[in-house]
Amino acid sequence: MIRSGPSVGLLVLHFSGCFIFSPWLAIAEDRMELGQIVRDAADELNPDALPTRVECATEFAASVTEATDFVSSPSFEASGAGWLDYLQLAAMADAVESEVGVHQQIELASELRRRLIGPIPGVELSPLVKLREQAECYRLALACSDREPFIRHLRTQLIEVAEQLEASRSVGLSADPSTDPSVGTPKLTAKEIRLVSQVIARLSAFHQSGANIDRIRRIFSHPNCVLTFSEGFVQQAIARSIVETRPINDCILGTRIVGQANVHATVSVDLQPSDSGSRLTLHLDSQMTNRSRGYHGPVAMNMVGGGSATASRTLLLSDHGVAFQQVQVQANLTNQIQSVDHPLPIVRRIAKQRAAKQKPQSDRIAKSRVEAQIRDQFTKQTDSAGTMRPDDLLEPLRPWLRRFAVSEPDRTWGSTDQSLFIQGRLLHDDQLASPVAPPACSADYDVAIQVHETCANNVLKTYMSGKTFSEENIDLLAWLNGRGPLVQLPIEIEVKAADHVAIEVHPITPKFQIKLAVESPVFFEAREGRVVMGAHLAHIVEDGTAPIHDIELRATYRPQRQSDGHYHLAREHEINVDGPGTGGLNEKQKTLLAEVRDAVQRALPLQIADQYFMLPSQVPVAAFKDRHFRPSVMEAQDGWLTIAVR
Repeated sequence: MIRSGPSVGLLVLHFSGCFIFSPWLAIAEDRMELGQIVRDAADELNPDALPTRVECATEFAASVTEATDFVSSPSFEASGAGWLDYLQLAAMADAVESEVGVHQQIELASELRRRLIGPIPGVELSPLVKLREQAECYRLALACSDREPFIRHLRTQLIEVAEQLEASRSVGLSADPSTDPSVGTPKLTAKEIRLVSQVIARLSAFHQSGANIDRIRRIFSHPNCVLTFSEGFVQQAIARSIVETRPINDCILGTRIVGQANVHATVSVDLQPSDSGSRLTLHLDSQMTNRSRGYHGPVAMNMVGGGSATASRTLLLSDHGVAFQQVQVQANLTNQIQSVDHPLPIVRRIAKQRAAKQKPQSDRIAKSRVEAQIRDQFTKQTDSAGTMRPDDLLEPLRPWLRRFAVSEPDRTWGSTDQSLFIQGRLLHDDQLASPVAPPACSADYDVAIQVHETCANNVLKTYMSGKTFSEENIDLLAWLNGRGPLVQLPIEIEVKAADHVAIEVHPITPKFQIKLAVESPVFFEAREGRVVMGAHLAHIVEDGTAPIHDIELRATYRPQRQSDGHYHLAREHEINVDGPGTGGLNEKQKTLLAEVRDAVQRALPLQIADQYFMLPSQVPVAAFKDRHFRPSVMEAQDGWLTIAVR
């Protein structure tokens, strides 16, 4: 398939005719291809490939036993009884053995998996990670245990997605939106990407159509998170000035030389284009002056000299570490004899003549020794960077990634002549990367962080899928954001405050509970200068009120420039309530939905990224110690949120 560049159409000549191949048409072809892939997947569904209940139950029961033994062992640091009570493994084991109702077992397995994902130290340990994975496997096997009806239902879902993609394609192909504003955008919308994400998740979970999954992945093949450092920022991190006074103690052609040399040097860096690692060339530029005295037998000579020297070394940074090329050195020296000390004039004259005759040779020797000394010192100084493994910067994050069931992103290092970048794809095997490359940052910056919708949604889905929130959970978030009183919760909470700060605590009786959807429970969008954070509510329940199903909440933020030139995300005051469940509600349900909306509205911050931040302590760069960074650019376009700081 031919695709055009990001902003300019490609003129394709074919025999005697020609046509304009524009970017919006390329996206329409992607949409058309996606629709066909989903149809192919629907046609190729295979009930024999579905996970089997008996096999998954056996493996799940074994993992329950292993986890129980692990948390009960004396070597486990935490309280084993507390963990057993928290995980409720006995109830889960009884449910598997007694083969209670399928729906009850699905709920128990889902709840166990949710308990094993989150900011709880210990859930990242291997037996508990295995238990989490086997709980999900067992849940999926239960969900498709009635195979033929399940396959028919899955096929219907896939065909519905294909029809939605094809309907959007026909709108996109009807006219060129760049010239006809009435036409909808031909780009893949955030909703369409979420639909395709659900498709690939279902196919992967139920072991279907591996070839079609690969076809989808080829369209969504771009990185979905990028960290970029400007050349100026890299220069600040590396550049430095050196002022040194060094003793001279040497012997050249039998003449012993002692004295003092003054060195003024600067270290700088030059970035070079590279796709196979970040390529940097370090430069050392130095100026030298010296004053010395040479002794050869009874004759002494007073000398002055100077010169310049340059050294350079190219480094290639990647996750594997730092690879070095050889140091290149070039020195240019001058040296003059100011006077010769000896009592006899004839000896002084002979000494001058001999020194003049040997000067070319002695200059060459001095030049080679200075170059060797600089090469040795510059090699040692730059070699010290070779002990640093960029991959080690992720080490503190790895336990957190495992706790939240997030795969470690694959990373690609690279550079241009203006920036150094690290591109990554944060996704599981059943998730998507970005369909488009990140946009260029429109203003000067030190560091730019770019996150695509798929990156945020991949992480959020794993943690938030199917979670239940009560009213007190939401009010706690409101209090943490300074937008409501602290409620009296049915759990212990430690509140630390200065003595002069009054904390008002209000006991409440929870009124409602909301449960997030399993697929796309929360979502993030970055389009047309707006950032949307939303949630799909599977249902809202309250005693005495009929449940409300299938609700979508959307909060919209816009980049806002402050008086000091920095940016933050400012929330539009009202959040939007939509979805199929908003129709046909009675008065009590309307009141309940309004209460949920108001509670969520209080819980969401009015401003995001309105504070400065500092680099992590793991970044050992003295130039940035205690330095504050604030957003200088905020942009949301084509699914990418770009935040650049200075």
